[in-house]
Amino acid sequence: MAKIIEIPFIQRFEYVVISLWLLVVLPAICTTLWCSVRGMRRTFRGKSTIYLLVFMLTLLALSIFFDNRKNIDLLNNTVSQIGTYVIYFYIPFLFIFSIIRSKIKGSKRTPEPQQEPQKKSESPSS
Repeated sequence: MAKIIEIPFIQRFEYVVISLWLLVVLPAICTTLWCSVRGMRRTFRGKSTIYLLVFMLTLLALSIFFDNRKNIDLLNNTVSQIGTYVIYFYIPFLFIFSIIRSKIKGSKRTPEPQQEPQKKSESPSS
C-alpha cells in the first residue's frame, strides 16, 4: 500500500496512511448503518439509538473474526455470491409474488352492487 518512509517527526508514516484510509471507508460504513437503523425503525417501530447500538456492537464483534487476509477474502466471496443471488433470484421472486398477491387481493374484493341510473323525471314545463 505505502512504502515505509521514515520522517523524523513522524516515526511511522503508516499511521498517516491508515488515518486517510479511514476517510475513505467511514462514509460507506455510516451510510450502511443509517440504512440498517432506518429500516429496523420503520419495521419494528423502536428507538433508533438502540438499533444503532446493536448494529455497532455486532460490527465490532464480527470484525474480531476477520484478522487475516484469508478470512477477509472468504467474506468478500461470500457477500458477492449472496448479492448475486439477491439480484438475480430474490428481487424477481418478490416482483412475481407481488403481482400474484395483488391479483388475489383484487379478485377477493366483492364488487359493489351497481346502482341503476335514475330516470330523469319529466316535469311539465309551464
